[in-house]
Amino acid sequence: MLFRKPKPHKTRAGKIVLTLNAHGIDTVLDIGANVGQTGRELREHGYKGRIISFEPVPSAHAQLLKAAAKDPFWEVAPRTAVGAKTGEVLLHESESSDMSSVRAPEPALMEALPKTHVVGEHPTPICTVADIVAKYCPDSARIFVKVDTQGYEKQVLEGFAEAWPRILGIQMEMSLFSLYTGEALFMELTKRIMDEGFEPHLMLETTFSRRLNRQLQVDGVFYRPSAK
Repeated sequence: MLFRKPKPHKTRAGKIVLTLNAHGIDTVLDIGANVGQTGRELREHGYKGRIISFEPVPSAHAQLLKAAAKDPFWEVAPRTAVGAKTGEVLLHESESSDMSSVRAPEPALMEALPKTHVVGEHPTPICTVADIVAKYCPDSARIFVKVDTQGYEKQVLEGFAEAWPRILGIQMEMSLFSLYTGEALFMELTKRIMDEGFEPHLMLETTFSRRLNRQLQVDGVFYRPSAK
Protein backbone atom coordinates (compact mmCIF):
# COMPACT_ATOMS: atom_id res chain seq x y z
CA MET A 1 0.00 0.00 0.00
CA LEU A 2 1.35 3.44 -0.97
CA PHE A 3 1.26 6.21 1.60
CA ARG A 4 0.28 9.54 0.08
CA LYS A 5 1.90 12.74 1.25
CA PRO A 6 -0.66 14.76 3.27
CA LYS A 7 -2.21 17.69 1.46
CA PRO A 8 -0.66 21.04 2.50
CA HIS A 9 -3.74 22.28 4.32
CA LYS A 10 -3.65 19.15 6.50
CA THR A 11 -0.21 19.86 8.03
CA ARG A 12 1.09 22.65 10.25
CA ALA A 13 3.99 23.68 8.01
CA GLY A 14 1.87 23.20 4.89
CA LYS A 15 -0.68 25.70 6.17
CA ILE A 16 2.05 28.25 6.87
CA VAL A 17 3.56 27.82 3.40
CA LEU A 18 0.13 28.24 1.81
CA THR A 19 -0.18 31.61 3.56
CA LEU A 20 3.36 32.63 2.55
CA ASN A 21 2.63 31.88 -1.08
CA ALA A 22 -0.78 33.58 -0.97
CA HIS A 23 0.85 36.80 0.25
CA GLY A 24 3.83 36.70 -2.09
CA ILE A 25 6.39 36.36 0.70
CA ASP A 26 9.93 36.01 -0.64
CA THR A 27 11.98 36.56 2.54
CA VAL A 28 11.51 34.75 5.87
CA LEU A 29 13.42 36.07 8.87
CA ASP A 30 13.70 33.01 11.11
CA ILE A 31 14.33 34.44 14.59
CA GLY A 32 15.05 31.74 17.14
CA ALA A 33 15.92 29.16 14.49
CA ASN A 34 17.35 26.57 16.90
CA VAL A 35 18.82 23.75 14.76
CA GLY A 36 16.90 24.63 11.60
CA GLN A 37 13.51 23.00 12.09
CA THR A 38 11.58 25.88 10.52
CA GLY A 39 13.84 26.14 7.48
CA ARG A 40 13.63 22.41 6.77
CA GLU A 41 9.84 22.34 7.17
CA LEU A 42 9.33 25.33 4.89
CA ARG A 43 11.45 23.73 2.19
CA GLU A 44 9.73 20.35 2.56
CA HIS A 45 6.37 22.03 1.99
CA GLY A 46 7.37 24.05 -1.06
CA TYR A 47 8.58 27.47 0.08
CA LYS A 48 11.34 28.52 -2.36
CA GLY A 49 12.22 32.04 -1.23
CA ARG A 50 15.02 33.33 0.99
CA ILE A 51 15.39 32.20 4.60
CA ILE A 52 17.65 34.15 6.94
CA SER A 53 18.08 32.42 10.31
CA PHE A 54 19.15 33.82 13.68
CA GLU A 55 20.09 31.68 16.68
CA PRO A 56 21.90 32.58 19.94
CA VAL A 57 22.66 29.14 21.50
CA PRO A 58 26.23 28.11 20.49
CA SER A 59 25.56 24.37 20.08
CA ALA A 60 22.29 24.95 18.19
CA HIS A 61 23.91 27.57 15.96
CA ALA A 62 26.57 25.05 14.91
CA GLN A 63 23.88 22.54 13.91
CA LEU A 64 21.92 25.27 12.14
CA LEU A 65 24.93 26.07 9.95
CA LYS A 66 25.09 22.43 8.87
CA ALA A 67 21.34 22.31 8.14
CA ALA A 68 21.54 25.31 5.82
CA ALA A 69 24.91 24.56 4.24
CA LYS A 70 23.66 23.10 0.94
CA ASP A 71 20.77 25.54 0.41
CA PRO A 72 21.88 28.64 -1.57
CA PHE A 73 18.81 30.61 -0.52
CA TRP A 74 19.12 29.85 3.21
CA GLU A 75 21.53 32.12 5.06
CA VAL A 76 22.58 31.79 8.71
CA ALA A 77 23.57 35.00 10.46
CA PRO A 78 26.42 35.08 13.01
CA ARG A 79 25.29 33.91 16.46
CA THR A 80 23.01 36.55 17.97
CA ALA A 81 19.90 37.12 20.05
CA VAL A 82 17.20 39.53 18.84
CA GLY A 83 15.44 42.06 21.04
CA ALA A 84 14.58 45.71 21.66
CA LYS A 85 18.03 47.23 21.23
CA THR A 86 21.56 46.43 20.13
CA GLY A 87 24.08 45.35 22.76
CA GLU A 88 24.78 42.22 24.79
CA VAL A 89 22.62 39.96 26.96
CA LEU A 90 23.13 36.87 29.10
CA LEU A 91 21.53 33.83 27.49
CA HIS A 92 20.25 30.97 29.70
CA GLU A 93 20.84 27.70 27.82
CA SER A 94 18.41 24.91 28.69
CA GLU A 95 19.09 21.19 28.44
CA SER A 96 16.46 21.24 25.70
CA SER A 97 18.14 23.90 23.56
CA ASP A 98 14.93 25.06 21.90
CA MET A 99 13.66 26.28 25.29
CA SER A 100 16.70 28.49 25.96
CA SER A 101 15.97 32.15 26.65
CA VAL A 102 17.28 35.51 27.74
CA ARG A 103 14.67 35.18 30.51
CA ALA A 104 14.89 32.67 33.35
CA PRO A 105 12.31 29.83 33.40
CA GLU A 106 9.42 29.98 35.86
CA PRO A 107 8.75 27.05 38.26
CA ALA A 108 5.62 26.16 36.23
CA LEU A 109 7.74 25.60 33.14
CA MET A 110 10.22 23.48 35.08
CA GLU A 111 7.32 21.34 36.32
CA ALA A 112 5.79 21.02 32.88
CA LEU A 113 9.05 20.37 31.00
CA PRO A 114 11.92 19.36 33.31
CA LYS A 115 14.47 19.57 30.47
CA THR A 116 14.10 23.34 30.49
CA HIS A 117 16.47 23.55 33.46
CA VAL A 118 19.45 25.81 32.78
CA VAL A 119 22.73 24.05 31.96
CA GLY A 120 24.83 27.05 30.94
CA GLU A 121 24.92 30.80 30.48
CA HIS A 122 26.47 32.68 27.57
CA PRO A 123 27.17 36.39 27.05
CA THR A 124 25.53 36.96 23.67
CA PRO A 125 25.34 39.84 21.20
CA ILE A 126 21.85 41.13 20.53
CA CYS A 127 20.42 43.09 17.61
CA THR A 128 16.97 44.27 16.50
CA VAL A 129 14.62 43.39 13.67
CA ALA A 130 15.15 46.92 12.36
CA ASP A 131 18.90 46.20 12.21
CA ILE A 132 18.22 42.91 10.39
CA VAL A 133 15.89 44.42 7.81
CA ALA A 134 18.36 47.23 7.06
CA LYS A 135 21.23 44.76 6.63
CA TYR A 136 19.63 41.82 4.85
CA CYS A 137 16.49 42.99 3.05
CA PRO A 138 16.39 45.07 -0.15
CA ASP A 139 13.55 47.55 -0.58
CA SER A 140 11.70 45.10 -2.83
CA ALA A 141 11.67 42.26 -0.25
CA ARG A 142 8.31 40.95 0.91
CA ILE A 143 9.15 40.09 4.50
CA PHE A 144 7.69 37.56 6.94
CA VAL A 145 9.13 37.43 10.47
CA LYS A 146 8.95 34.21 12.49
CA VAL A 147 9.63 34.78 16.21
CA ASP A 148 10.37 31.95 18.65
CA THR A 149 12.31 33.52 21.52
CA GLN A 150 10.85 31.86 24.63
CA GLY A 151 9.50 34.76 26.67
CA TYR A 152 11.36 37.56 24.84
CA GLU A 153 8.72 38.21 22.18
CA LYS A 154 7.64 41.64 23.42
CA GLN A 155 11.22 42.88 23.22
CA VAL A 156 11.54 41.53 19.67
CA LEU A 157 8.41 43.47 18.67
CA GLU A 158 9.83 46.63 20.27
CA GLY A 159 12.87 46.20 18.05
CA PHE A 160 10.77 46.33 14.86
CA ALA A 161 10.81 50.15 15.29
CA GLU A 162 11.08 51.86 11.89
CA ALA A 163 10.90 48.48 10.11
CA TRP A 164 7.21 47.92 10.99
CA PRO A 165 5.93 49.18 7.60
CA ARG A 166 8.27 46.75 5.81
CA ILE A 167 6.83 43.65 7.52
CA LEU A 168 3.95 41.93 5.75
CA GLY A 169 3.52 38.86 7.96
CA ILE A 170 4.44 37.62 11.43
CA GLN A 171 4.49 34.19 13.07
CA MET A 172 4.91 34.40 16.83
CA GLU A 173 5.03 31.74 19.54
CA MET A 174 3.04 33.04 22.53
CA SER A 175 2.63 31.66 26.04
CA LEU A 176 -0.86 31.19 27.49
CA PHE A 177 0.46 31.69 31.04
CA SER A 178 3.76 32.78 32.51
CA LEU A 179 6.57 30.35 31.64
CA TYR A 180 9.50 32.80 31.78
CA THR A 181 10.02 35.63 34.27
CA GLY A 182 8.46 38.88 33.11
CA GLU A 183 7.23 37.68 29.73
CA ALA A 184 4.27 39.15 27.85
CA LEU A 185 1.46 36.67 27.21
CA PHE A 186 -0.84 35.73 24.33
CA MET A 187 -3.44 38.49 24.70
CA GLU A 188 -0.94 41.33 25.05
CA LEU A 189 1.19 40.17 22.11
CA THR A 190 -1.81 39.57 19.86
CA LYS A 191 -3.16 43.06 20.62
CA ARG A 192 0.24 44.64 19.95
CA ILE A 193 0.50 42.99 16.54
CA MET A 194 -3.11 43.78 15.57
CA ASP A 195 -2.65 47.40 16.67
CA GLU A 196 -0.02 47.63 13.91
CA GLY A 197 -2.66 46.71 11.32
CA PHE A 198 -2.24 42.93 11.12
CA GLU A 199 -5.03 40.36 11.05
CA PRO A 200 -4.86 36.81 12.45
CA HIS A 201 -4.75 34.07 9.80
CA LEU A 202 -3.73 30.96 11.75
CA MET A 203 -3.57 29.79 15.36
CA LEU A 204 -1.48 26.63 15.69
CA GLU A 205 -0.75 24.38 18.65
CA THR A 206 2.83 24.14 19.85
CA THR A 207 3.72 22.83 23.29
CA PHE A 208 1.28 20.79 25.38
CA SER A 209 2.21 19.53 28.86
CA ARG A 210 0.96 16.09 29.86
CA ARG A 211 2.16 16.80 33.40
CA LEU A 212 -0.11 19.86 33.66
CA ASN A 213 -2.69 18.70 31.09
CA ARG A 214 -2.53 22.19 29.66
CA GLN A 215 -1.47 23.92 26.48
CA LEU A 216 1.63 26.02 27.19
CA GLN A 217 2.06 27.96 23.97
CA VAL A 218 0.50 28.59 20.58
CA ASP A 219 1.80 30.05 17.32
CA GLY A 220 -0.13 32.94 15.83
CA VAL A 221 0.28 33.83 12.16
CA PHE A 222 -0.71 37.38 11.16
CA TYR A 223 -0.72 39.31 7.88
CA ARG A 224 -1.43 42.86 6.77
CA PRO A 225 -4.65 43.00 4.71
CA SER A 226 -2.73 44.99 2.08
CA ALA A 227 -0.13 42.22 1.71
CA LYS A 228 -2.05 40.25 -0.94
